[in-house]
Amino acid sequence: YFCLKYLKRHCHKWFDFQVHLVFAKFLQGKGRFKEAEDNFIKGGQPREAIDMYIQQEDWEAAFRVADLFLPSAIPDIQV
Repeated sequence: YFCLKYLKRHCHKWFDFQVHLVFAKFLQGKGRFKEAEDNFIKGGQPREAIDMYIQQEDWEAAFRVADLFLPSAIPDIQV
């Protein structure tokens, strides 16, 4: 409990990122891809959202996320 409290107080940004990433994986597993994308972005991992959409063969969504958040990933998206 003390460690969790310490992390929230002193590493809150890192802690928030981790919460978003765990929740994004959960949402992805439930097929709630747009919500998962939002949480991957909030967690600072747009590449995870892009890879999720590539795996789903949703090229338009993958390109949109790459264009907005990680332009260097655009060449990795093949239609």
